[in-house]
Amino acid sequence: MGLFTGGGDQQLSAQVPQSGQMVRKSVAFTTPVFGAPDKISKQLEAAVVAETERLLVPVVKTAGVKADYVVRGYVVAAPGTAGTELSYIWDVLDGTDKRVHRITGKRVIAGAAQRDPWALVSAAELQAVATQTATDLAAFIPATQAPAPVAPASTAPAIAQTGAGQPALAQAQPTPLAPQAAAASQTAQPQQAVVRAAPQPAASTAQPIVAIVPPVTGAPGDGNNSLAGALQRHLAKKGIRTTASGGGEFYTVKGSVQMGPPTAGNQAIRIEWAVLDPSGKHVRTVVQRNTVPQGALNQAWGATAEGAAETAVPSIISIIQQRQQAQAGRTTNG
Repeated sequence: MGLFTGGGDQQLSAQVPQSGQMVRKSVAFTTPVFGAPDKISKQLEAAVVAETERLLVPVVKTAGVKADYVVRGYVVAAPGTAGTELSYIWDVLDGTDKRVHRITGKRVIAGAAQRDPWALVSAAELQAVATQTATDLAAFIPATQAPAPVAPASTAPAIAQTGAGQPALAQAQPTPLAPQAAAASQTAQPQQAVVRAAPQPAASTAQPIVAIVPPVTGAPGDGNNSLAGALQRHLAKKGIRTTASGGGEFYTVKGSVQMGPPTAGNQAIRIEWAVLDPSGKHVRTVVQRNTVPQGALNQAWGATAEGAAETAVPSIISIIQQRQQAQAGRTTNG
């Protein structure tokens, strides 16, 4: 997994600020955004970088140049009753690879149902996600006033005579952060047509929701078990009890992975999460797509499984809740 590239060296993060100037710590974005088709991923990458720079947050885009923070993105589009539900997550990592902040959101894109939910995701929708992401990121990295630069020795005799300590440097050096390994990851605003809200946990019901999550099929490496385990953990965090097997009283989430043939050193990956109701009837499927370096997922999936599962969970819960509401309505009317 590499960094977003935008052409040319990043000058802003390397400049020494003047005394009193407002400055922010720098960021670098990993690429690609997990879960989106290649074309959409690239559009979102470019929009996020542009919006972040517009808000005066320095973006490091040159290989070998370290940033204070690294931002990793995940996105998923799932069919909804009124169009497409577009969910996104951006994790902000510090110099120790520890997550220090998270940006999440969901947009409901109105439109006729499509076989491919990404078909309703327009450039304007991606721009809206980028704008909100950059706004939240800038709020997390507030501007601070640069301290006064060190005075030359010849112009500060009082310091030399008293033996006082040297003033602080004008700009502290950031802690280096190496780019993540490829295998560690691989996701005009029409206000009247969209609704943006953070992903919500499952609604309370008379009976707790229980979902069967069997081992995923088709994944290379340890992906089958890693993906299933990650999905179980993230569903549990949202209040959904999970089990690897059970009877006909539970919902089932079946995961499958399809790896495309190697092309120019890369491989397309498609992850599907099919949601079945307690009767075994297919409800809807959440689809995640991406392109990864060839063979990058042939061993441990690690953060890739966690990111894929976590991004898919809001859409899976939404599908289950909508199904429950529809069934409750039929029972009431019936």
